[in-house]
Amino acid sequence: MFRKKGKPYKKCSNTNQEFPIIINRTIKMQTLVSKTLAKSAILASLSVVLLSTSCKKDPTVEPVVDDKPSYSIPSTYAFNGSNGLTSVDYAGQTDRINQLVELNNKLKTGDAGQLLSAQALKDMFANVGGNGNGNFTFTSTRQLKDKCFSLDASVYEAIYDSAALASDSGAVLAVAANGKAGLIKRSNNATILVDKNGFEFTQKNQKGLMGAVFLYQIFNVYLSDAKIGDAVDNTNLVAGKNYTAMEHYADEAFGYFGAPIDFKSNYTGTGTPRYWASYSAEMDAVLGCTDKIMLAFRTLRAAITNKDMVTKNKQRDILYNELEKLVAACIIHYANDVLVETNQGNMLHQLSEMFGFMQGLKYNTVEKRKISNSELTVLFNHLGTNLWNVTSNGLNAIKDDLATRYGLTAVKNTL
Repeated sequence: MFRKKGKPYKKCSNTNQEFPIIINRTIKMQTLVSKTLAKSAILASLSVVLLSTSCKKDPTVEPVVDDKPSYSIPSTYAFNGSNGLTSVDYAGQTDRINQLVELNNKLKTGDAGQLLSAQALKDMFANVGGNGNGNFTFTSTRQLKDKCFSLDASVYEAIYDSAALASDSGAVLAVAANGKAGLIKRSNNATILVDKNGFEFTQKNQKGLMGAVFLYQIFNVYLSDAKIGDAVDNTNLVAGKNYTAMEHYADEAFGYFGAPIDFKSNYTGTGTPRYWASYSAEMDAVLGCTDKIMLAFRTLRAAITNKDMVTKNKQRDILYNELEKLVAACIIHYANDVLVETNQGNMLHQLSEMFGFMQGLKYNTVEKRKISNSELTVLFNHLGTNLWNVTSNGLNAIKDDLATRYGLTAVKNTL
């Protein structure tokens, strides 16, 4: 053992106490270290608690998610390819809209008391010879019949047979009555040709084909997974074209809406909204539908061009909902018209339009529709098969059902 000279250590019986000064210092050091470690442990535990707490989602605060696309959405339905040239093409839809215009104009000659040819009407429906067998003012390879919901194509050919037969009465100025086809005068002194149950042929055909061709094609064809689903080619340009297959199918869906590319609420542009776009404009003041539908079509197309499938699918759902709601609004609108109408000719005209729009409710896809076939049958039963016998109770039942179903209760009396 080493010791300071003249200062021997006293040996203790306890070996550990042999160096009391050293041990005491050691104990103090250990105590200091222990306290430091304890403090560190407390701080570390507190850090873990704070970190754990900060990572937990506050159930009362929802995170803000910005799902706005990073790319721009054009203010009109105008899109260019990488070469700077337009990549939009829905010429086929424009042709079919023009064909329906001229087919209906042919039917209107029966309203004026002229004889109708069932064969001529069928030739226009099928576009025989590329010009409706000489009845169209233009040529096209497209037709209405092969784009019509297949089970309903024969329904419209039967309408043309009935219209031609009824025009025999119209040609001799026979006045229509309950159970008798003929002409009936409206409040504007114009006459319309109706069948024995009061259905106006021009409206039954026009509003019907707006659903059986235009809506059917939008809903079941061009917005379907087969046309714009995520697996459809959206990389390669179609041979000889400036668009991908998916881009083109989106354009064709838009084409059936019948809108000018700059269509919007309170539209004052140079284009002419036709068919569904025209009725969107008519319902817009109450429904606020035009900008929603147009934005959805433009965003859908922009999303496809920018390979954004999530946004594309969201816009597709918006179109399914908004277009079907537009159909329901049109039905309620005509129910309201009839409920306050006093002229019988006007009533039959409005009811025929209403009937055609009601047909349109069946063309949305089964997965997206807000009304089933059996529920739609109930509505048709309220209307009945003879328009001369329609009741206000039946009209109000239709109106109330659709208003509730499509969230239109607050505006059902102002549509």
